Order: sequence, then structure tokens, then C-alpha cells
Amino acid sequence: MESGVFYPNQLDSPLQFLFWEMDEVTPFFIFAVFWAIFDRAILLLFGVILSWAYSRFKGKYPKGIDMHLFWYIGLKKLQGFPPGIVKKYNE
Repeated sequence: MESGVFYPNQLDSPLQFLFWEMDEVTPFFIFAVFWAIFDRAILLLFGVILSWAYSRFKGKYPKGIDMHLFWYIGLKKLQGFPPGIVKKYNE
């Protein structure tokens, strides 16, 4: 049945820039903005190193480890769960 609406093959695939996922290339873009503001080339190198390290970290662990770490250190709240920094929870 042809509806005239385009549906991609994978609806839940992450956003990509060229062949990198956006969360992998974001540190580089952030440091590129700082480089443009402060005119220090070392900031671009930091961005490349941080992007490389994050992509290695992301490839080594299961999907969702970054959100789990954000929850664990208390930066993200999960509905129905106590905050991650609470080590002992009594109902």
C-alpha cells in the first residue's frame, strides 16, 4: 500500500554527521567554537582527542552506558527510580 510518505528503514537510528554519530562529533564542535572564540589551535586538538576517546568508550560498552553514567552521578533522573547518587534506599 503506497501512502506517499517516506519512512526510513531504521526509525530509531541516531543522527549522523558524515559517518560519525552526533554524540561522537559534538565534543569536536564544542572545542571548535572555543577555538574560534579564543584563537588557540590546541583547543582543536583537545576536541579531536576527546571525540576519539568518547568513540572508543562508546564502542567498548553496551548501548546506553552514557545515560546510565549520567544517572549514576546524578545528572539525569529516571522515572520510577531513586537518584543515582543515593546508595542506600529504604521504601
